[in-house]
Amino acid sequence: MQSAQFKPDPQFQYPPIWRRVLCTLGYSVGAFAGISILGVLLVHVDCQLEDKCSTSDRIIDSLLSAVWLVATLFAAFKAWRGELPGCRKQLRT
Repeated sequence: MQSAQFKPDPQFQYPPIWRRVLCTLGYSVGAFAGISILGVLLVHVDCQLEDKCSTSDRIIDSLLSAVWLVATLFAAFKAWRGELPGCRKQLRT
């Protein structure tokens, strides 16, 4: 099995690794905050406070967790390729 390696385009200058990692973390924290607010709005208060969760509450919780994971992986992918605002690749001059 071959791995598909990212080959940087020589026409562009990519941001340093630390900046791409920092952008990924920033977007991940932002996604977590947004998804947490959705969780508070969508999951019943008894499930949040007293751990009396219905099946629908557990499904919503699992779906929101999966959305956060996918959003974090997507942000990492886009940041590494230099396509995320905050760490975009620049045209070489």
